[in-house]
This record gives sequence, C-alpha cells and structure tokens, in this order.
Amino acid sequence: GKAAREPLHVNASTWVASSPNKHNYQQFLKRQGTTQAFMPPWTIDEVLAARSSVDPPIEENEIRERFRLHGGVPRTLFAASDAYEHRARELRGAIAECHLQNVLDVISNPEDKGEASHKLVHYDVRDDFRSFVTKFASSYVEDQLIARWQDSNTDRLIAIACGALGTDHILRGKLFQRFSLANLREEPRAKVWPLPPRGKIENKKEKSCAEPVIMDMT
Repeated sequence: GKAAREPLHVNASTWVASSPNKHNYQQFLKRQGTTQAFMPPWTIDEVLAARSSVDPPIEENEIRERFRLHGGVPRTLFAASDAYEHRARELRGAIAECHLQNVLDVISNPEDKGEASHKLVHYDVRDDFRSFVTKFASSYVEDQLIARWQDSNTDRLIAIACGALGTDHILRGKLFQRFSLANLREEPRAKVWPLPPRGKIENKKEKSCAEPVIMDMT
C-alpha cells in the first residue's frame, strides 16, 4: 500500500526490502548495528538473461524497447501486455506533469522523490552498494524532459550546464551537449586546437599548439 510501514522489532536478524521511502525504515536505521544498502536498477544484460524465465515469454525486441523507455525496472519490463500498457501511460503522464524544480528537489534530497516520480528518476548505485547518485530512468526520459523544459527554463538550464548549480548534476552533460550541438548547427564550421602530448609544455607563455584544424560539420 501507499502508507509507510516500519518493520517490527524482533530479537532476530532482520532484513528490510523497501522502496526508497525513508518513512518505511527511518526508525529502523537508528537501531544499533543497522546498515543500509541500495539495489541498483537492472542492466540490459541482466534483463535479457532473465527473459527466458518469464511466463508468458516476451520477445527480445520488445524487452529492449521497454528498457529504452523505462530503464531497468523488472516489474515494468516483464509485465504482461495489459499491465505494461498501463505503466507506459503512467510514464507518459509523469513526463507531462514533471517540472524542472521537481527534479532539482530530488537532487537535493534523493530519498524523498516527491513529485518527481520514481518512473523518471533512479539511483545510480556505486560498487559498494552503500552510496549512489541520482540519474534519469532512461535516455528517453531525459530527452523528453529536457525538450519540455528548454523553452520555459532556458536560463536555469544554461546555469546547470555551466556548473552554476552544483558539481554533480544529472542534467549537466546532456544540457552541455544539447546547447553545443545547437550552436554548431548555427555555425557548422568549428575550429579545433589539438592538445600537445603530455609533458611537452615547458613554457606556458609559449604557444603550444599548431595551426587550428578546420572541421566541416555540415
């Protein structure tokens, strides 16, 4: 259900599997000796390996397409056709209703997703399973959201792309790429100055690169 529920206190080793809602385990974490670990979304290789065990079976092309849209969420990827269509509609609705501030709120407080649905933002879990950064559920979600925000939030998006709103921002790389490509389309001939080999710069005042190479981007 939607109501948060803390695990019962018993004199035994207790494992709690929960969605990232801190109200489900906030008090539990305060108990002595308790540790927290995070389960990452499935990779496409894991999804494909499990596909043969699904009944009814799902074609590989269909699984790959679902993964492209939703990311590595097994209950969505392996859902029966009717259930999947419902979840696909939910994803489209979540994208249509998500504002830039919703995602900024998630970045500042990842364990309280609020209005930025778990359909849109996932955990990118580190190798130790104890830490994570936030990421978009998929490239599709990322592209759709940024396209929606680009006209109405241009100044804020540029600030993010330039690093003005923090150092580990899930939007930065895509925004930098998007704005750079837009400029290249307007000015398709780009100048490129190759870097000298490592260790070859002895005098910083001396020009260290050859004549610019002109790339025709058209």
